Amino acid sequence: MKFPNMQKRIVIAMWSLNIFSLGTCLIFINPDLPDIYMRISVDLIVMWFALMFSYYIWAIYFYNINLGYSDGEWERMIADKELALKRKGDGLVVTDEEMSLPEDNPYKDKTFGLPDGTVRGTIALTILVLGTAMLLLRFSGAHPNDEATFSLMGEAFLMMVAFYFGTKGLELLRAKKE
Repeated sequence: MKFPNMQKRIVIAMWSLNIFSLGTCLIFINPDLPDIYMRISVDLIVMWFALMFSYYIWAIYFYNINLGYSDGEWERMIADKELALKRKGDGLVVTDEEMSLPEDNPYKDKTFGLPDGTVRGTIALTILVLGTAMLLLRFSGAHPNDEATFSLMGEAFLMMVAFYFGTKGLELLRAKKE
């Protein structure tokens, strides 16, 4: 039976919160960072990756262990199965569907067993967060070689477009550039 206990979720949530808090504390008390803009920028990046790490822990658990059902849904399905067993014991007709519980993740053939677009969306949002962090670094006097950094972000954006829409989308963007 795949019905998990609540303890696992609490441990995962507490561990994720600790990583998030530790990252925030380490950045804001770090004296090596020259100004507030750099501290906020680095903190934004650390918090984003802590958030994504926590989300992926939860999502992989939810879809691969819990098969995409909440604990309440599992309780309902188990109660329905027990009711069907009782009805079958009383001699009533019961379908196989009423007697079975889910056994497979519906997204088992996808990346990490997660729904379509989860990883691609994460990549796109990560590029957005990194772009925001770079914008904050522009306010800092310690930001090195802006042109190279923005060129790198432009390439990352083009790669994301190619990843989302395939080569056709990339060809359209490059045609407009020329």
